[in-house]
Amino acid sequence: MPEALGKGYNTKQADKRCFHGYSQYHMKPDRNKKKRDAAEIIAAGEKFFGEHRYRDAIAEWGKVLGFDKDNAEAADLIKKAKGVLDWMETLRQRGRDFKRRGELLRAAESYAELLKLQPGLTQVQRELDLMKRDIAAINSVIKGGEEFFARKDYAGAMAKWAEALVVDPGNSEVNFLMDKAKKMLAEAHALREKAREYALSGQLDPAARTYEEALHLTPFSRGIKEELDKVNEEIRRANAGRLASRLHASGAGKGPAAGPERKEEGAIATTKRFF
Repeated sequence: MPEALGKGYNTKQADKRCFHGYSQYHMKPDRNKKKRDAAEIIAAGEKFFGEHRYRDAIAEWGKVLGFDKDNAEAADLIKKAKGVLDWMETLRQRGRDFKRRGELLRAAESYAELLKLQPGLTQVQRELDLMKRDIAAINSVIKGGEEFFARKDYAGAMAKWAEALVVDPGNSEVNFLMDKAKKMLAEAHALREKAREYALSGQLDPAARTYEEALHLTPFSRGIKEELDKVNEEIRRANAGRLASRLHASGAGKGPAAGPERKEEGAIATTKRFF
């Protein structure tokens, strides 16, 4: 047979060329079929993903890697879907933690984001609805406290906001408002202490002015008003005493000849100077 084919004919090379030609002819359609199958499966997985069926999408894309382990698109999509599942679990855990700590606003935000990724979570939706109801009640209480604050009734505002902290202890807005009211009360308290020091040292006029400053900050403070009234009463008594002393001195200097009419005129003039 080799003689019939002629000298120089290499049977091994001939067999190799035949196999190569066969492979190209038969394997090219096979590769095209894989691409078509992969594209169809990837599209089906993307449909699952769009429907928030992330595990079904992962399973679908996994089929592609079963016959085409180097398919980068399928691998990337699986990674993406697993990332969504991990983030969902993080949001679920965050919501639980925030709720346990009484931070309803942050818990509600976590649950709302979770439901965007997985709308069918009925238990999460139920918890979110309950939190929204509590948050609405808290907002109403916050508004009520702000009305007290606007009237400079800081103690009343704090009492109102304390109601919200019973339901939502970690509410950052309420805690901020409470701190703001405490600061105003602290300023008024500092002025009150300064006024007391003036009063104890006999400096009644500075004491009265300082009490008035404190009362301007907290007009609903009964204690500050009572102390201011006492200081003003002492000032009136002191002024009355000085007036009486001056009238007496004026009458003694002029003697009996001054007459009742002159004394009365002097009393009126002195009164005008003090009041």
